[in-house]
Amino acid sequence: MSPSILTPHAHLFPGQHDGLFRAAIGPSGFGSILPGLPGGFNTTAQQQAIFDHLVRSIPSCALLVNTPTALDCLRSADFRQLNASIAQTFQQSWVPVLDGTILPDFSANMMSQGKFARVPLLVGTNSDEGAGMGPFAGAVNTDDDFRRAIQRFISPTAAENLHRAITAILGEALYLYPDIQNLGIPSLKTWPHVVRARDEYAKQGGQQLRRPVFAAQDGRGAGRGLVFALEGPRVAWDDWRTEGINWFMENDLGLVGS
Repeated sequence: MSPSILTPHAHLFPGQHDGLFRAAIGPSGFGSILPGLPGGFNTTAQQQAIFDHLVRSIPSCALLVNTPTALDCLRSADFRQLNASIAQTFQQSWVPVLDGTILPDFSANMMSQGKFARVPLLVGTNSDEGAGMGPFAGAVNTDDDFRRAIQRFISPTAAENLHRAITAILGEALYLYPDIQNLGIPSLKTWPHVVRARDEYAKQGGQQLRRPVFAAQDGRGAGRGLVFALEGPRVAWDDWRTEGINWFMENDLGLVGS
């Protein structure tokens, strides 16, 4: 399941797992982007706002927002109040932070420096998960549309953190996912539904959503999944291989664990 991939992530960086496991399995998205808040992992103002929202949603703690006793109140709050708050609100997005211990540095840097647990790894990925991301960016039918759509997933601080220009990162994404029909899954040959006339899905997403549930409007040109983030697992495999560690690949054609 996708949420569980963060468990191997946390345990494998910076490699201190105290013998708690002998191997790791990371399904959909392992080795790829860890979601953060705009501006980077340690965007204090937004993290405080999320915490305040949680405190405010607990009846027994609501009056303690922005006070030193708020955390103690949450720790002693009735489970039913906590459970009801978490189940009914969608503003509580708990994202990773660079705390100096579990995540002492950006995962890309840790991987490239070999700072991860030396255990066998089974990684899952797929080649066609664009439908989950496309609607947020609007229709994608040209290279310029695609470039604009994926740029929203790249942190403004990526160039500083990765020592690479944003334009170079975008260029690599377009290279990995070119506008070539026969590289898509499913192809026009194996799933002719994608050229069905008057398909309403095409108006919502454009050609990048050319999957069983979305379709290109007129079938001209190539659709492609907005899945540049899923290239991360392949990069992770290279780091494992470089360090001489056993790794195994599970590659599916459809949506995995999402």
